[in-house]
Amino acid sequence: PSGDGPVTLKAIHATLWRGVNGDAGILIANADTEAHAFTCTLDMAQHGFTGSKWRLESVTTAESKVIGDQDGSTVSITVDVPARDAVLLRISPTQG
Repeated sequence: PSGDGPVTLKAIHATLWRGVNGDAGILIANADTEAHAFTCTLDMAQHGFTGSKWRLESVTTAESKVIGDQDGSTVSITVDVPARDAVLLRISPTQG
């Protein structure tokens, strides 16, 4: 291991965090030269979030848009991540 060999990485990297306001965020980065779909399912209660109604929003450098609303403790999301770009998914508890 001289450090000069090729390195293979996955095209998509993602991380989940919890904001102090109760929102969840998933930051997804695409290092590839092609767009990729990213899909995940989160058990919100398992990650310490309370609530049973969620608003899903996609935020990119170009736009911010509501993806939809979901009920229950499990949230499923699929989003396209453009080539060499990133997407922030915001999951907010809602009343209703």
